[in-house]
Amino acid sequence: MVSLTTHARRILATSGKAYKDPTKHTGSKPGKDKAADAEGACWRIAALSDYENGFFDGANFEDCYVCFVDPSNYENAPGWMLRNLLVLVKHRWGLSKIQVLRYRDVHSKRDQGRSIVVTLAEKNQPTLDLKAPDHIMPKVTGWERNPTGKLTGRLVDLTEYLDPQRQPLFNFKDCLEGGAKKAHRASQALSDIYPGVESTGYALSVPMAGHPVLDAEKTRREFEQLERLICEHDVIFLLMDTRESRWLPTVMGKAAGKIVMNAALGFDSFVVMRHGVKVAENPAAELGCYFCNDIVAPTLDQQCTVTRPGVAAIASALLVELLISILQHPLGAAAPAPASRNDDRGSHPLGLVPHQIRGFLSTFENLCVVGRSYKCCSACSETIVDTYKEKGWDFVQKALNETGYVENLSGLKEVGTPVLVSYLLSCSLCLLP
Repeated sequence: MVSLTTHARRILATSGKAYKDPTKHTGSKPGKDKAADAEGACWRIAALSDYENGFFDGANFEDCYVCFVDPSNYENAPGWMLRNLLVLVKHRWGLSKIQVLRYRDVHSKRDQGRSIVVTLAEKNQPTLDLKAPDHIMPKVTGWERNPTGKLTGRLVDLTEYLDPQRQPLFNFKDCLEGGAKKAHRASQALSDIYPGVESTGYALSVPMAGHPVLDAEKTRREFEQLERLICEHDVIFLLMDTRESRWLPTVMGKAAGKIVMNAALGFDSFVVMRHGVKVAENPAAELGCYFCNDIVAPTLDQQCTVTRPGVAAIASALLVELLISILQHPLGAAAPAPASRNDDRGSHPLGLVPHQIRGFLSTFENLCVVGRSYKCCSACSETIVDTYKEKGWDFVQKALNETGYVENLSGLKEVGTPVLVSYLLSCSLCLLP
């Protein structure tokens, strides 16, 4: 990607711990030379934390890089996580100029580089106001303190000014005076549209794996309420803004044998799918869930709140039509998914019943995809579901408080470690000029 004349090229990577794993197989020490290029120069890769251990000491600026995995498809628009990285570089390391390596793993020939190196420098360095009170928090997009004083992402349980433009159950008045509760307002709007609807809104926080419990009693009450609501209903729609919040309802829905419908949005793309149910006659034909085919979590800039105005309506309409097809099929939620659109539609009056519909507004096309159930899935595998049935709240509480507990229990950690090490070894070779 770049040509340098010195012999000490050093990279600090956001996934530094994983980058160090190959040294266990090569016999080299962390931070030492991993590979040499045609000029005899070597690459040294370490974690971000090694900066404070002097990793860049004695090296020229041109030979030092800070690297992150960039999910963006645009050369001039890096992913959102670069903002967090720049905060670290500026406010903790005190640097005003760095070279950033945007590593982009895309489907292309290995000799066609897609990763980009950019040099970022601060032109105007503002003077700090030393008289400003220490307790004043900077205005950071998307973050604020919750009632317990912890700095977290803004809860999305209130209507916002963007909602009326893309969600027909809300109007501008719902956004005034701090915003109305989304669940309550949506329930009222449904009754206004058709008085015969039986609808009740509940405002609660869905416990999320990897997010420690701050108020155990309150969290347990919300868990029990969510469990009761899922047991009382026939179909569960997962329409939350984040991936983590979909995990527990997925586990609960699978354990209760419910129909679980899922819609997730990107900026100009979406996925609409039905979660699989147990198929006693042919277990190998069981369809997967949202977590089966995508074991790596998407980044925050892929949240459902950052999307084109028509995506939500398109995905919602397809999800409802998919549910109608399921309900009209003789096998219900166990209806087989077609491998392609040319498959025989059988005797079903509404046609095929796909497993997943992935839409792309950039090309205005939809693809029907089939994904089988994964035995090590973190949400619907037998190990996870059986443990949830057996331990209930104790299992959920452990999943919330202990990072990596779900991965260890499901077997994902054992599956991913050797693959990741092999992948990173190949990536280190691909970085050579």
